[in-house]
Amino acid sequence: MKAIYETLLHREGTSADYAFWSNLVNQHGRDWVVAQFWDSTETISERVSLMYEHYLGRTPDPNGLAGWVSIALQIGDSGLRAGLSGSDEYFGRSQYRFSEQ
Repeated sequence: MKAIYETLLHREGTSADYAFWSNLVNQHGRDWVVAQFWDSTETISERVSLMYEHYLGRTPDPNGLAGWVSIALQIGDSGLRAGLSGSDEYFGRSQYRFSEQ
């Protein structure tokens, strides 16, 4: 469980956290538990933030983060990437980044 926390959440859990999730691994299996972590608001928020940095060159504002997390929960990471890279902000940034100089 410690590896899942460190890999997906970039933090440590408590012994109670590890015991809770280990019990769920025994009940539902490892894949199910990893899916719960992957689809959590905490990990999606991090992925949204990383995509903002990559595509838009900035951190998301609180409203933008909340909105894109909600969208990502519905349409997944591919939809999130498509939404960010199809935005007017990305288009404007790409004009600057990839203009002929």
